[in-house]
Amino acid sequence: MTRTNTRRCFLVKCSVLTVAAATVPVPAWAFPSRHLAAALDRIRYEDFLACVGTRFRVVLAGRPDVRLELFKTQPRPLTRADFTIAGTQDAANEKFSLVFRGALDKPLAQDSYVFAHPRTGRFLLFIVPVIAKDTTHRYYEAVFNRPQSSERSAKPQSARLRMTSKSPAN
Repeated sequence: MTRTNTRRCFLVKCSVLTVAAATVPVPAWAFPSRHLAAALDRIRYEDFLACVGTRFRVVLAGRPDVRLELFKTQPRPLTRADFTIAGTQDAANEKFSLVFRGALDKPLAQDSYVFAHPRTGRFLLFIVPVIAKDTTHRYYEAVFNRPQSSERSAKPQSARLRMTSKSPAN
């Protein structure tokens, strides 16, 4: 009788644990994505620019965190095409990229990761490994092409007006 009781108790406990684990997936309670996405939407290019040379913590589920240095920021300069396609939705987007540098022994795959920094807070960011001439580090890039937000916009109104009033011939 004790063997049956033990097996039955074991099966009941495992079933309860399985149902509990299936009900609440780890990412849902560890990092609510709706809060992370909102945080990234509020971070401006200038906020990242102020973080160049500092380390971001990349939170990995089930593994130790990885530290990446924000190596450089690259704004995408306006081109003639930005003025000739002014009627398109993409023409007024905020466009820039971030290049992170990390240790060789801690590679990260192309994926979305939770980044954390004292200045910017926590946010979800998609990074891609990139090849660099420097073989002492690994490099990753995140590219932004997003609609301008009044909360993020750091340009004075007069600068925005000058930018949109230029003709393609200028």
